[in-house]
Amino acid sequence: MTATTINPDDLTEQQLQDLLAKKLNQKANDRNAYKTIVADTVPQAVALLRKTSDDLTDVKAHIFNLFRDVLTLKASVYNIKDQQQTHTFSDDQHSITIGYRVNDSWDDTCHSGVQKVNEFIKSLATDADSAKLVNTIFRLLKKDAKGNLRASRVIELQKMADEFNSAEFKDGVDTPPKRQWQG
Repeated sequence: MTATTINPDDLTEQQLQDLLAKKLNQKANDRNAYKTIVADTVPQAVALLRKTSDDLTDVKAHIFNLFRDVLTLKASVYNIKDQQQTHTFSDDQHSITIGYRVNDSWDDTCHSGVQKVNEFIKSLATDADSAKLVNTIFRLLKKDAKGNLRASRVIELQKMADEFNSAEFKDGVDTPPKRQWQG
């Protein structure tokens, strides 16, 4: 198809308006066609991803089952009570890591719990030694570079709350996990 050059001075005002409307109409049609293609493509991609995810879930479960006896044997051979979340196994050519990835995340009630814990802990600082203890606990409450509390630290605080047997301390420490893990 060859392009035709049109001199706008040769066109009437109506013809110019018609050309502009045609151009705008074509743009709208192109955008609608694009949206239709996306609407047709996304469900196909999602179906493939869901199938792949389901397949991967099945394979992961199978791999965990393959290593279940190996983990039991490891605990027996090394006479340990294993509390690891991940395990890496290797041969001369390969290495495989199995386990659970822990994502530290809390809902918005976390800050209320932290504030309660802070208030309780501050009330314990009565002398230099107790002030050191307070600073240690505040380090446990320190957030990481992304502004999140680490789950392992919250677990340690839960143990401390049990030892102190303080309702306020327990309530503050329990606030994020109970709300978050109830799902």
